[in-house]
Amino acid sequence: MFRRILFIVSAVTLLVALAGCSDSETSSTSASAQQGEGDASQPSWALTPDQIAERENANTAAQSGSNLGAPASEEDREFARIRSDLQVKEQAHLIFVSANKASLDRLDAFLVKYPESRHREMAMYMAAVGPWSSYNYGEAARRYGAYLEEFPNMTRSSLARMRHAQSFIRSDQPDLALKVLDAYKQSNLAFQRELVRAEALALAGRVDEAKSLLRSWMVSPEAQAQQERTRFEARKLLERIEAVSVPAPNFETYAYNNGEVVSMEKLKGNVVLVDFWKSTCNPCMTELPKIADLYDRYKADGFEVLAVNMDTDINSMEVAMEIIGADWPVHHDGLVYEGELAQLFRVNRCPHTVLIDRNGIIRAVDIRFNTIERMVPQLLNESASN
Repeated sequence: MFRRILFIVSAVTLLVALAGCSDSETSSTSASAQQGEGDASQPSWALTPDQIAERENANTAAQSGSNLGAPASEEDREFARIRSDLQVKEQAHLIFVSANKASLDRLDAFLVKYPESRHREMAMYMAAVGPWSSYNYGEAARRYGAYLEEFPNMTRSSLARMRHAQSFIRSDQPDLALKVLDAYKQSNLAFQRELVRAEALALAGRVDEAKSLLRSWMVSPEAQAQQERTRFEARKLLERIEAVSVPAPNFETYAYNNGEVVSMEKLKGNVVLVDFWKSTCNPCMTELPKIADLYDRYKADGFEVLAVNMDTDINSMEVAMEIIGADWPVHHDGLVYEGELAQLFRVNRCPHTVLIDRNGIIRAVDIRFNTIERMVPQLLNESASN
């Protein structure tokens, strides 16, 4: 266990530092927001703290319509240093923030020290993106809620509302997600609003409502006006929801790590988590060690995990298996989404999880760790039928 924790800390820190996280927004950054000393096309990470401060002043001036042309103050420089430490990157309408806890703590201290700061809106938004980028969805929900309470009508507010609801879903709080969506139903909650609502309904156990909502939305004029990718995501979400409460597909394969035969028939009678993962997937590598601890806790009670690796590079998979530190069966065929199991379970992204009860019935699809942790003991307490 101690060895696993050491691996988790080092590996996740490295992965998150390398990748950061993008916060997709629905509007693009204006040219005026890119003003400042030096080349306006340079990303934030390529600038000095003073240059970042000048750019942030220009951004604030552009949003407020004022002309702040004063030299950078100590407040400006401090905020610029925090931005630099968090490796904040702005690319058109995207914002990237690394999950650096020490710098996020400094950001909180900045908000306390300068409660009336001209940078407060951006600082509070960064404070929400930080936990979102480290998959701490419970904290992200709280932070997005605080941001929206102060800044309900900013450029970033529409995306913040979406992230607020999604954070509640990913932290296993679907009822709160639905309340957030209801509170903003009269506003433009981005094009994914009904998709997020359907996901929340399904997680809350209201599967029939979720199916009906998605089917209606997919033939609506609103859906037809969206990009093909949005309609594709809606179809895939409907497939995932329709997979709930049906028998898991039959399969028989070999475990890469021990050569044993693994089949749905042999697993029946247990609560089974089928987890599709990649070594380069940050959420996968964040959640799998937690699932390994859950596996240790409930294995004797009949909890089984089949980890389906989606890497093409077998060496990368083996390094990741060391990091995870679990002895469950691992499937690897190198075919990624064209592999037999990926096709059977209709997988098109990672992470992808399928939770199956003792009777071989799929009870949840594409759920995050908080939901897995809640559902596994519940399903273990259910009896298998003969």
